[in-house]
Amino acid sequence: MPTKTRFVDLLGSYEQEIHRYAFRMTGNPEDAADVLQDTFLKAFRAFSRLPADANHRAWLYRIAHRQALNLFRSQKVRETEPLEGALAIDDANGHPDDLAETRQLAQALRRMIRALTPRQRSALLLKKYEGLPYADVADILGCSEENARAQVYQAMKKIRNGLRRS
Repeated sequence: MPTKTRFVDLLGSYEQEIHRYAFRMTGNPEDAADVLQDTFLKAFRAFSRLPADANHRAWLYRIAHRQALNLFRSQKVRETEPLEGALAIDDANGHPDDLAETRQLAQALRRMIRALTPRQRSALLLKKYEGLPYADVADILGCSEENARAQVYQAMKKIRNGLRRS
């Protein structure tokens, strides 16, 4: 199969997933779109050099992670409240008081996630929200599996402590 066709297939397979991750990392739809675009541009340029048996999913996440970090470093991240879809809330048949409490909790959780270091945020999102195995999280972050576990643990600890205070 030609390289261009394989890349288009890859794009179709992972575009939504990578965009969701970029949005959760940045908390802003415009920044997420920038990260997604830069990710797939870099991926397209390097795709022909990638071994056929490579873990394409982890490879794309690694690029997206680096692009998000570059955005943070450049201080271009827009400070806006994430869209409601960033962390899904089940509105079906909820009591108004319960729904309001759930929304407040979700807002607090989003604030706590944004307050994490970029590395902790990425590790947490990759493991808990994207469901990647620790081996892939470590590969994406460029660290050992133990360090990836430690990053997720530290992120969860900060969130638990933050929830206790609120």
